[in-house]
Amino acid sequence: MRRLLAAASLALLAGTAAAHPVDLETDAGSLNIAAVVHTDGRVTAVRVANNDTMVIRCEAVFRNGPEVGRTRRAIIEPGDSAALSWIPRRTVVRLRVELRCAPQE
Repeated sequence: MRRLLAAASLALLAGTAAAHPVDLETDAGSLNIAAVVHTDGRVTAVRVANNDTMVIRCEAVFRNGPEVGRTRRAIIEPGDSAALSWIPRRTVVRLRVELRCAPQE
């Protein structure tokens, strides 16, 4: 029983050790949006929900240290949501995501 608990504890720690902290910076002006970041250690995703009455265009820039930022874009209908994701090729210690949303023209 002890071995089973020890193995389960190690597996749990190994799964969470790969996750990295993510800082989300949002610039949406007066738009009514909700943004949530999720990371599982390999994929980082930002789910953006459009709670406004107009179509919006969002752009997320994923920055991992001194590397060039990776940009993902989405056009989101009213009442809908979209996921903007990125899979890093290198080890991530801390990730910064800059999310900008504006009305679609």
